[in-house]
Amino acid sequence: SDVGKGEWSDDFSRMTLDEYRAEMGNEPTALSSYILNDGSVLSGELISAEEGTFTCRYEISPAAGTARYAEKMKNYGGLDGLPEFVRCTLTLTFDGEWNPVSLTAEDEYKIKKIFSMTCRSTLTETFYDIGVPTEIPDAELFRVHFSES
Repeated sequence: SDVGKGEWSDDFSRMTLDEYRAEMGNEPTALSSYILNDGSVLSGELISAEEGTFTCRYEISPAAGTARYAEKMKNYGGLDGLPEFVRCTLTLTFDGEWNPVSLTAEDEYKIKKIFSMTCRSTLTETFYDIGVPTEIPDAELFRVHFSES
C-alpha cells in the first residue's frame, strides 16, 4: 500500500519484460492480472452510477480471463501446476475520468499442492494517485545497479 514503508535490499537482479511476464503473468504496468477484453468477458452489467463513480460487474471466462493470474499463482504459491478456475467475477469501480478506483475479484478454482483442493477467494485492489508522478524510494540504488554504462 505504500512503497515508502519497508526496507529495500540490494539483493536483486535485472530481468527482461518477457522474463517478468513469465514469472508474474503480466506487465508491471497492467491494471490487474485478470484479462478483460472481448474474448474474456462472458457478461457485464452496470451495478451503480452515483456521485461521479460507476461500478460494473463482469463474469469472465475462467480460462481466457485468468490465464495471467493463474501463472502468477503457480509461481508465487509453488503449486504443482496451473490452477483450474471454475468461476471468476470482477467488480470494477471507476471515476468520471475513467480512472480505476477499485477492483474486487471473486474466484473459485482448483489447485494442487501436495493434494488437490477447491478454493474460493475474494481480493480487492484499491487504486489512488492515478497519474501522480511517484519516485521509488532508494531509486538511486536501482540506478547504480542498472545503469547502461
